[in-house]
Amino acid sequence: MRVNKITMKGITRFDDEVVLDFDSLGPGLVALAGKNGAGKTTCLEAAFAGLHLEYPTRPGPLHQVCHGKDARIELELHNGAPLRAVVAVDAVLKTPKTEAFLFNGDGSEPITDGKVGSYRDAIVERFGSPRLMLSAALSCQNRRGEFLSLSKADRKDLLAEILDTGGLQDIATAARESAKALEVEITAAQARVDAAMGELDRLKFEDTDADDLRTQKERLEVRIAEDREALEEFREKHG
Repeated sequence: MRVNKITMKGITRFDDEVVLDFDSLGPGLVALAGKNGAGKTTCLEAAFAGLHLEYPTRPGPLHQVCHGKDARIELELHNGAPLRAVVAVDAVLKTPKTEAFLFNGDGSEPITDGKVGSYRDAIVERFGSPRLMLSAALSCQNRRGEFLSLSKADRKDLLAEILDTGGLQDIATAARESAKALEVEITAAQARVDAAMGELDRLKFEDTDADDLRTQKERLEVRIAEDREALEEFREKHG
């Protein structure tokens, strides 16, 4: 993920609109300097807050650090394709209202409907969980969420998310179910072949008109050939 631009208003100490346009800075190392309380951490963590609706070094949801009727965080970023995230908070209401939208890069096609729940789902689908983002060292002050500080169980869960082992497990389960179904089909096909062979053997010892016997024999031989062919196709296709 690359963050191209961050726009904030009504967030912590920033009453007026603040724009961080990283594309305009050009290549090289960028340093953010300022006095204590100037808002450096607010800027550094704004991308996380705009995606996951909370500041990692501040308790509570995003609306608790917002003020005014039109507080917002806007992100322009690239994650395989350009995207634009807009989170708007009305902090004046007795119960603050948060709306969150995710758009395709040109802003013409909304991906979410403004509801926080659908926004969170869309963000996790595209960027991973909040813990995944915080797993990088120095992702925020005091290295909160650094991978080495996690417990063994948390590391295991995090690696499972990164490697999508849950998805691989689903694929393996589906493959096992398919194998069981194919085994049933193969068993049924083999049973039909065996039954036809048994019928053919029985006809050899019956006192039946020669022409009728020949007709039944030919019919059974066709059935046997068809069932054997189907059985071989199953085995070749599914190993």
